[in-house]
Amino acid sequence: MSFPCWQGEINYLCSKYSVVEQILNIYGRLTALYSPVELGIMLLSVIFFLMQSHYYVFRYGRLPHYRNRRVTDHITPGGVSVVVALREDYEYVEQSIPLIMNQNYETFELVAVYVGRDHDFRDALYAAQKRYPKLTVTGVNEDRRFEISDKMACNVGVKAARYDNIILATPDVLPSSVKWLRLMARGFVGNSVVISYCGIEPGTGFANRLMRASRLMTSVRYLSAAIRGRAYRGIRGNFGITKGLYFGSKGFNYLNMNIGEDDLYVQEIVTKNNVSVVISPGCTTRERFWGDLGYWRTIRAYYDNTLPFYPLRARQYIFGELFSRTLFFASVVALVFVAPAEVKLGAVMLFALRLMTVSHVMSRICRRLGEHGLMWTLVFYDLVAPFTIFSIYIKRKTKRDRRVWR
Repeated sequence: MSFPCWQGEINYLCSKYSVVEQILNIYGRLTALYSPVELGIMLLSVIFFLMQSHYYVFRYGRLPHYRNRRVTDHITPGGVSVVVALREDYEYVEQSIPLIMNQNYETFELVAVYVGRDHDFRDALYAAQKRYPKLTVTGVNEDRRFEISDKMACNVGVKAARYDNIILATPDVLPSSVKWLRLMARGFVGNSVVISYCGIEPGTGFANRLMRASRLMTSVRYLSAAIRGRAYRGIRGNFGITKGLYFGSKGFNYLNMNIGEDDLYVQEIVTKNNVSVVISPGCTTRERFWGDLGYWRTIRAYYDNTLPFYPLRARQYIFGELFSRTLFFASVVALVFVAPAEVKLGAVMLFALRLMTVSHVMSRICRRLGEHGLMWTLVFYDLVAPFTIFSIYIKRKTKRDRRVWR
């Protein structure tokens, strides 16, 4: 007597137990060769390797071939107002304003918000306004009893802006090409928030390359999150928002902080359907950075004061990769020191495979973002980043920065 309806289930159970038996046999052989500690470290190294592969292949790996389908060529973009807060920056007036005015886009303006009481600088701004019709000058008188933050200055600039599409810039940031505004303006078509890339201006010395690598990796994280519909930050220097959304969300008045306009504020206003990510070498900007690595760590610690206020999902995304990378390195080092020769070789091969994967993905991302000459620095930064970020965390925790709160 046969039961055909049971035959498939019986075969499934047999195959299932066969697999279980194979796993048990393999485990028995491994326990005969290696100690439980060695087996545990080997398992952890594989798990953390898979986590690292997930980040670089399936998350960061989407950036090089990303195409923003929310941007359309069939609709003409509207006007754009670039808002920048200035404090006696004569170099910006003499060098930066002419470069911005040379953008290959018709409908735009530069809104310069001067914060201070230097009449000579104010006169220089008004003289530039006469030369450039697309330059709008406004200002806020600085009060010694009450510090005017950049967020307050940007609020004045947004109110004075002529167009609904606003790009928030800084005096140290310059566009990398004359196509910058045209590409950013396209991102506003059907969208309220535009996020793009702002790198460090290339310079001489290893410190400059290390800072560029750090900025690039930070940007890779928030750009890859944004293209997945989970944006948690932009960067003031290449970040846009519509005036309607800005005033509809009551501007930057969400926390009594002098920072956070490009991350905490973004987390309040973004949805899955209102963010446009524009990635192209032509729409990137570059920030001039004058300090050394010590000053860079101080600046990083200053802006990282917003991290405790991030939502849990964003913090898990940011620190998940760093945490798995650190533990992967630690497990590989442990295997090299305590495991037999064949396991040491396997650990080194696993480390090399991860390094090749990271190098391949990051080289493609560098080409997409217009970064050049950074690969060896990125490899070095990949190894030392856990220690660097931990030192910045200690610096932020042990020394309270009074500039953060107003």
